[in-house]
Amino acid sequence: MDEDNNKIVFQDENGETHELEIKFSFYSRNANKNYVFLTDNTYDDTGELNVYAYYESPDGQNYLAIEDDEELENVNKIIEKYQEDKIAKKATEENEEER
Repeated sequence: MDEDNNKIVFQDENGETHELEIKFSFYSRNANKNYVFLTDNTYDDTGELNVYAYYESPDGQNYLAIEDDEELENVNKIIEKYQEDKIAKKATEENEEER
């Protein structure tokens, strides 16, 4: 995995290269992990930004998938809050442009 300022480039199991933009990071005391939230700047069918969680395990292995249900639920809450804030910011900017 290569890091370039606010981008991460990685190769998946099929050999395809993906470039994701780093949006923000946080530390979870419950999971004892640092998370980095990434996006490919695409949107789903509901207009929400596709955001992914990345973390590095204590043994140095890198993961994009979160397999523990409780951990996934907690991370999803943070992603949802991020997306809500992003949508609110975009709406505010659009309203200001209309003035």
